[in-house]
Amino acid sequence: MRIFLLCDGHRIVAHPLPPDKPLRLDARGAITDGDEWVTAFVRIAAGATRERVALVTRPGTRIRVGSRRIAELAELSDGDHLLAGETEWIVSFDALPSAAGTGPDARCGTCCEAAPRLLACPRCRAARCEPCWRRAAGGVCATPGCRAPASLERPLWEPALEDFVCADEAGT
Repeated sequence: MRIFLLCDGHRIVAHPLPPDKPLRLDARGAITDGDEWVTAFVRIAAGATRERVALVTRPGTRIRVGSRRIAELAELSDGDHLLAGETEWIVSFDALPSAAGTGPDARCGTCCEAAPRLLACPRCRAARCEPCWRRAAGGVCATPGCRAPASLERPLWEPALEDFVCADEAGT
């Protein structure tokens, strides 16, 4: 999971979201560990469900997720645009399947065969063997409604300047 920030009207900076602590940003979008943070991105414990991310803002901070004004807390979705003053972030949950914890009796969630190594979907956390990931119909996760890309090797999505709302034709 990554948060992209448009800087200086023409430079895009990616901030990976740590798995174990909040990513705190100041009003300019710079990472901070001090008291000057205004926005924090926090992973919500996934367990057996899809990974989720929440946006936490300090009281009095004016943040919009798309057209919604956020008071203090909001769950974020892949592709959300966050606007705070003149700062804009884009949230990307695009990730590759990762190794799932397996035991001696682990079975693939698709073919039900015993599998020494299972891969977990980055969105819904469903575990499948590598051959089932490679054969995924339509190239997406087999869990109904998930639609996460099932490819095991691919370049992750990086936004272009035109993906940001505040970028105009001149790129400013």
